Amino acid sequence: MRTSEVTVFPALIVIVIILIFSGCSSPTVEVKDLPWQVSLNDSGQVEIFGITLGKSTLKESVNYWQTEAQVALFESPEGERSLEGYFGRIKLGPFSAHLIVRLQVPPETMKAFVAGRVKPALMPSGVKRYKLQSRHLKQAYELLVAEITYIPLISSDEILLRQRFGEPSERQNLAEGRSLWFYPQKGIVIILDENDKEVFQYVNPENYQQLRARLEAGQRNIIQ
Repeated sequence: MRTSEVTVFPALIVIVIILIFSGCSSPTVEVKDLPWQVSLNDSGQVEIFGITLGKSTLKESVNYWQTEAQVALFESPEGERSLEGYFGRIKLGPFSAHLIVRLQVPPETMKAFVAGRVKPALMPSGVKRYKLQSRHLKQAYELLVAEITYIPLISSDEILLRQRFGEPSERQNLAEGRSLWFYPQKGIVIILDENDKEVFQYVNPENYQQLRARLEAGQRNIIQ
């Protein structure tokens, strides 16, 4: 080894140590698709996880998230119907989560889906789950995403949630350690459960009250 090399290497090590202890850091790396990175476009639509509610289709969500969706038609004991796509474990930013999208279905399209349904699977909640026929499944991929449910695999505490999302405009305490945090201006509802992981729900502000009513009704059913 040449003498110059012996001299240079220790000098570089000293410089690195000085930079670390002087507080200097490497350039900031932008991290996308975090659950608190919510914005509204000029039309008042929520933009989150690379898609726009009420504008992006299920197909566009599949392409962005690089994961296929399990699409099914659900019918509650009260007769309410919804079409949803379930995404298994996917990674958005540094976090892994399960995602559920609720699709915006025109009445005539829903009528056709219902007419083509087959024998359902009955869920513990009493909700019936129907698979779609292949021709209806193709049609479902062109429907718009109306809502997103984000279920992280790692829980956060209340302090971190307040730091990231801010103070909710309203907090509703429920039974058994559950609570609802409301952010109507941002189109967010956070469901906290001391015994389970939190759940984040996103909807366009214009549809916020419908989401809130549905969540509150669902919580009442759990209590009963």
